[in-house]
Amino acid sequence: MVKIKEENGQFVVYVRGEVAASFLTKSEAEAFAAKQTHYPTLEETLITDNQEDVTNGIRD
Repeated sequence: MVKIKEENGQFVVYVRGEVAASFLTKSEAEAFAAKQTHYPTLEETLITDNQEDVTNGIRD
């Protein structure tokens, strides 16, 4: 769970109850918080050369 609290003139982002980051503006904090709850789509995941399709998961 992500929460944003204003503390001492800064917007602090908490992720799972721990301080994750702090920002001077609320919009920056909200953008960061949104990224923390975003799960990548298939197109956004990292693909490396050793992740090609292999029949039955067995490599020669």
